[in-house]
Amino acid sequence: MKTYDIPLLIRGELITDHMTDHEARRGELRFRTPDVAKYLDRLPLTDPTRMSDMYEQLSFADVVAYLDALSERLDPASNPYLQEAYELSCLTSGLTPGILHDAYARQIPGLLKADYVREVAELRIGVQALDGWTRHELLDGRVAHTRPLGARCVHITAGNSPGVAGITALWNAITRGDAVIKSPSNDPLTSLAIGRT
Repeated sequence: MKTYDIPLLIRGELITDHMTDHEARRGELRFRTPDVAKYLDRLPLTDPTRMSDMYEQLSFADVVAYLDALSERLDPASNPYLQEAYELSCLTSGLTPGILHDAYARQIPGLLKADYVREVAELRIGVQALDGWTRHELLDGRVAHTRPLGARCVHITAGNSPGVAGITALWNAITRGDAVIKSPSNDPLTSLAIGRT
């Protein structure tokens, strides 16, 4: 029975200590992951003000440039992390290798391309609001100033398509949030592969 090691990635640190064994859904594979209980105190950002530098020093244009550069590195033909995620997904997802290849080679990188990131942000939030406070005059004459800020979130991603990991990365980067991602048992590597890249 093949065993896959699934490390934790916490604020850029790859963790492979205190490994525990888990069976995959169908019992055909095994996973080894760090015992999350040993790291619970490190998962959430305890002080939300520690995210302030993302708004003071990181513009939306910086986020777009970063995601676009990341998209160029998300080719499973040359990225060993995505290659491993693809190979595992072929065994666990229930989707055909062709559908999975399209998700890894075209869909996920496409979600992070500059034009798509800007379009999503503008249509769903408004790019101007992502870089500062916006003024809105209300019907009754009052003035409101709003600004969307990233939150500390837990993303429990669905395992029906590896593209969900790309969508999670996209939205978390646009909002400059602090994410804890709980990957599905049939796709434990895709979000990690994007993060490691």
